[in-house]
Amino acid sequence: MATTCCNIRSDRLTRFLSPDQLQRLKDHMVWKKVQAGSPIFQAEDPAEFLYYIEQGCVKTMKTTSDGQEITFGLKGGGDLIGLVDLLSDSVQTYGHNAVAFTDTLLGVIHKNDLDALLVQYPSLSFAFMQWMALEQRIMQTILRDIVLYGKPGALCSILIRLANSYGQPTDRGIRISLRLTNQELAHLIGATRESVNRVLCRLKSERVISLDHGHLVIHDLERLRNEARCEECPLEVCVI
Repeated sequence: MATTCCNIRSDRLTRFLSPDQLQRLKDHMVWKKVQAGSPIFQAEDPAEFLYYIEQGCVKTMKTTSDGQEITFGLKGGGDLIGLVDLLSDSVQTYGHNAVAFTDTLLGVIHKNDLDALLVQYPSLSFAFMQWMALEQRIMQTILRDIVLYGKPGALCSILIRLANSYGQPTDRGIRISLRLTNQELAHLIGATRESVNRVLCRLKSERVISLDHGHLVIHDLERLRNEARCEECPLEVCVI
């Protein structure tokens, strides 16, 4: 059975920023601890701050007019959140909510300070644009899977992305370090909890996945790839 994964969460940003560039950014940040479940920003808030996740996990999401929650991502250590548009001078809002999914340590920098750094160090500006392009591609591929491959395929795709982002290889398979309820998985693909329950029950009965004290364990990654009609995206794109 295929159980190979690559947890690439920790080096997402450092693909584009050198250690010196990242440290320069951190030197201008204020650090804050946020408890699990606490809001970081709201959709209607002015997008005045950029947040660097040093430790923990942040859920980015939005609630629709009829009260349904849609989760855009589960961002972890080494990720940035809150960056809207580097090139616009107009006041913008974040457009979505960010909530600490686990206890989280954040570095926070005001947009004015970030703008000054980008002007002073053009290579830093180019690195940010590369990072934003990657984030856009990640979101596009998630939406592609939801639209083209239905809820079962989209769920299998999310499980693969979780393995790449938060997977821990064990002798039993790939253990997802985050604890996710079926409802939380449903929010990631715009599905109902009941439809997610049915797919997970089938995958468990076929020994593709199992549960270990509330943590998903993936035993057959290749089977998930087949069900998701995997298009062999680069690993840096196949994340959540």
